[in-house]
Amino acid sequence: MPHIGVIADDLTGATTTGVLLARSGAKTTVFFNVEAAKTNINSSSLDAILISSNSRALPPDEASEKVSEAIKTLQSMNVSFFSKRIDTTMRGGIGVEIDAMLDYMDEGTVALVVPAMPQSKRILVGGYSIIDSVALVDTPVAQDVRTPVLENYIPKLLDGQSRRK
Repeated sequence: MPHIGVIADDLTGATTTGVLLARSGAKTTVFFNVEAAKTNINSSSLDAILISSNSRALPPDEASEKVSEAIKTLQSMNVSFFSKRIDTTMRGGIGVEIDAMLDYMDEGTVALVVPAMPQSKRILVGGYSIIDSVALVDTPVAQDVRTPVLENYIPKLLDGQSRRK
């Protein structure tokens, strides 16, 4: 039975995390979507299952639904530990996706939000996102047409997207 279940907002995030788990020795599979994960008949031999919700550029209600479907699928596979892979450049509806996942967790479950990847020069300083020594909002990635990032202070960004503290 898989112990680890990860929901990523895009396939790149799912495969990046999947590679890290596989390198640590975990028998890992990445699924392109929930439908593919539901049809998998060999999940009992896996240590980790990763599902791409393909939700980064979706409107909040659709992103929430995609993550809800994914978490229910992982729970039906008796996963023990859950993770929501977010974009380290904070693109997409991160807050609504975290809410959607927590809605299916036990009461009192908290989310630890870690939008950093030091090996890629993506860090937080005092709650502010810094990408390669530049404030996130001043980078080209923040100007993404589909998922622009307008706030550099991560607690404020999440407060505007999530109904949780």
